[in-house]
Amino acid sequence: MRHDHSFVPLLPEALLRRHRCHEPTDTRFRAAARLAQSLWREQQGLPCGRVTNPDTGRHRPLGSRLTGAAAKAGASFLDPTLVPLVRRELAWREPGAVIEERRLWGNLLSSQALAFSLFLPLKRDLALATKLLGGLFPDLVGIVTGILLEHSPGRGHPALTADRTAFDVLVRCTTPTGRRAFLAIEVKYSEAPGGAAASPYPPYDGLSRTAGIYRDPDGAVLRSGILGQFWRQQLLAAAMLRQGLYETGRVVVLAPAPNADAWRALEGYADQLKSPEPAVSGFEALPLEAFVLALAKAGADAVAEPIARRYLDLSPVYAALDRHLEGGTPPDGKETPADAG
Repeated sequence: MRHDHSFVPLLPEALLRRHRCHEPTDTRFRAAARLAQSLWREQQGLPCGRVTNPDTGRHRPLGSRLTGAAAKAGASFLDPTLVPLVRRELAWREPGAVIEERRLWGNLLSSQALAFSLFLPLKRDLALATKLLGGLFPDLVGIVTGILLEHSPGRGHPALTADRTAFDVLVRCTTPTGRRAFLAIEVKYSEAPGGAAASPYPPYDGLSRTAGIYRDPDGAVLRSGILGQFWRQQLLAAAMLRQGLYETGRVVVLAPAPNADAWRALEGYADQLKSPEPAVSGFEALPLEAFVLALAKAGADAVAEPIARRYLDLSPVYAALDRHLEGGTPPDGKETPADAG
C-alpha cells in the first residue's frame, strides 16, 4: 500500500502564538490542525479555553480548547441534535470503556469526538449506514445491523486479547451472501502514532502467529510504539473470528490524507502483512476525505459538509499564513504587544 502524501506548511511560531495554539511538540500536520480548530472556534464566536500545567499548576490559554461552559453545552459537536445522543452513549458506555469526557467535550482536536460526529448519524439511520458502507466495502457489507462506539466484545477476557484493546467503532453487518461480519474502525485526526513498545505478552504472541496474516508474526516492528496499536486491534479482530463471534471482518483505519505521520505508520503496518488485499489481510486504510465524500454521495451532505469544512479544509490555515507572510509580524518573528495579549 502506498499513499501519495500531500504536505502542510511549517507554520511560523508567531502565527501560532497569535491564535494561542503554539505547542512545540506538534507535528506539522497537528500544528495545522490545531490552528484550523482555533480559527473555527474564533469564527463561531467561542471563547478560548485553558489548560493546566501538571507540574506547576499554572493555567494558560490554548486555542484548540473550549471553556468549560462551551464544552458542557456541546459546542464542539457540529450538529446540536447529536449532543443528547452523545450523552446517551456516555451513560450506556460499556464497562471499562475508555472515554475521556473532558477531552471529548472540550478538546477540538479529539478524534473520539470526530468518530461520534461521523458515526452517530449512521447509528440512528442504518439504511444510510448500509448505503455508505456497502458502497465503500461491497465485498463485506450487505446490510448494516448495528453500530457500537468504543467497543470491545470482552475487555480483559482471556479468550480474546486479555487486555483493554477496543475499537473506536464496531459496525455489525451481514455480507451480501448472508455471513455474519463486522467492520472495526479506528478514526485518526491529528495524532501521530507512537508510544511505548509492547512488552512481551503471550496472548499477543500466540494470536499473532495463528492469525496467519503477518510476514513475521514475531517481529519487533509489529510490537513497536508506532505500529503496536494497529497490531493489537487486528489481534482482537482475529480473536473475535477465532471465537466464532463473527464469520468475517475487517479492521479499517480512517486518517486525513495530509497526516503524513499517520500514513507512514499505516504503510509500515501494511508492509508487515502477507497480502495487500483487504479481503485476505483483514486490514484496510482509507483517507478520511474519501469516507466523508462517500457520506455526502450517500445522501448525507448535511452531515458530511460541516465535517469536511471543519476537519479537512485547511484553506483558512493557508489564508492565515498568507496574511502573516505578507507582513503581519515583525521581521524577527516576535509577537507584537497586541498579539501577546
